[in-house]
Amino acid sequence: MYTYIPQWFELEWRMQSWDTRGNEIPPELAEGEQPIVVWFHNESTFYAHNQQLTQWIHESKMAGLFKKGEGVSLMVVDFISADYGWLWAKPSATPTEGESPKDTQVVFHAGKNCNSWFGTANVVKQLLCAMSIIKEQYPNEEHIFVFDNATIHTKLPERAPNISKMTLGPSKKVGGEEMLSGEKIKVNYAPAVLPDGTIQQLYHPSNHPIKELKGVFKGLALILKERGIPNTVKLKLVCPSPDANKQGCLPGLTNCCAHCTMMNQLDILAQKSIIQALAEAQGSLVLYLPKYHCKLNPIEQCWGAAKHVYQHLPPSSSEADLKQNMLSALDLVKLESIRKFAGCSQQFVHAYSHSLLGSQAAWALKEYCGHRIIPYALLDEMDKSD
Repeated sequence: MYTYIPQWFELEWRMQSWDTRGNEIPPELAEGEQPIVVWFHNESTFYAHNQQLTQWIHESKMAGLFKKGEGVSLMVVDFISADYGWLWAKPSATPTEGESPKDTQVVFHAGKNCNSWFGTANVVKQLLCAMSIIKEQYPNEEHIFVFDNATIHTKLPERAPNISKMTLGPSKKVGGEEMLSGEKIKVNYAPAVLPDGTIQQLYHPSNHPIKELKGVFKGLALILKERGIPNTVKLKLVCPSPDANKQGCLPGLTNCCAHCTMMNQLDILAQKSIIQALAEAQGSLVLYLPKYHCKLNPIEQCWGAAKHVYQHLPPSSSEADLKQNMLSALDLVKLESIRKFAGCSQQFVHAYSHSLLGSQAAWALKEYCGHRIIPYALLDEMDKSD
């Protein structure tokens, strides 16, 4: 929330946008500037038995029997934008060899005994397809890809320093893992960068006079000391927490423990995820949605619209029918609807920027559904009432 919304406002004025009624609002471009197109990414799962079960029937008919359970499932992963809808290659475009014209739409049979799980490697492949399409079909615009905060999207390169795996003292076990010839091998983290711009090695040299420290990870206490942080020997590795999977750091603190202190160093904050580095290398940008705020992603409403159509299609337990019905339902989500969904999400961005709660934002959107943004007078009034 604290990074996505400010980033959005920096770029919003260069975006073509629509209000919740589908009215077009042109961008404000300076001379020589290109418009920005935002592509939202997400995934959803369709189930074979996800049909409308409650319905009106004639009194002369008997209620039918339905299959138990949700049935076979398929996951679909795709991009949408308010400008162009689904990110599918046009028929005139030349698709990559071996791929269908709908390059970025991935249909995935997720599960331990199926196609495994949709991971970072799949996201990278899909993003490469997406950038290939936009480069060919929309070369005169700048493109931004918006992902949620799932770990498969935010994963760092294996050699990037991963603070959560670091120890307070020296250790032989700290490092990343890379796949080489189908096998995982241990690799050292890449050097960090000190505040003055010089390189900081995270491992002791191989010719260290102490045998036990040769090539060993230095430990956060020493690494932070080299950065000029005082009293590092007194720092705990992490702040205690009742949840073993989370740190117990209090909000707003940046130097309460070794992990927190290191994570707030400028070079660590500036680290790019795998997909961020990939996108920026090709002139695009990746933004991450805040966790647990699905209303900021208009593709969520696209899934809902498609499932509304899907649940009224003839029921079947066949995976082939599931796939055909799912794709047919997605095809029926029209560009006009996508633009309305995008306008709704944009209103939530403005509401959250004024610290409105979810219920307050929903009420304001309902009252001002024809506006691109919620009136500032109303937002100021709600701020005063708090």
